[in-house]
Amino acid sequence: MLTSSYPSGFFVRNLGPIGDLNVETEALLLENQIVNNPFSQQALAELPSQDWTPSTKGRKDLRKSHMVCLYITLMYRFVVLILLVVKISMMHYQLKSWTMVTFK
Repeated sequence: MLTSSYPSGFFVRNLGPIGDLNVETEALLLENQIVNNPFSQQALAELPSQDWTPSTKGRKDLRKSHMVCLYITLMYRFVVLILLVVKISMMHYQLKSWTMVTFK
């Protein structure tokens, strides 16, 4: 939003019309210096085929016993805090691990 009749800045490139979801997403990525290049053919070759489905054999469903919380704030940068919390009783939770990732 412009708050001045004479805003300062310079034109870099035209991304597209305001309100377009792809344009707004690209603007946010550029503004926060997040690289959004397509994956290389070498990286794409490492992916499983499109008809692949994960096996449930030997896996444990943690959706009821574990929680993952994601907290994003915008101060001077994006801060993503990921918490692994385990419910140990009706009113008690235990923090198992946490990870913090920051983006400029």
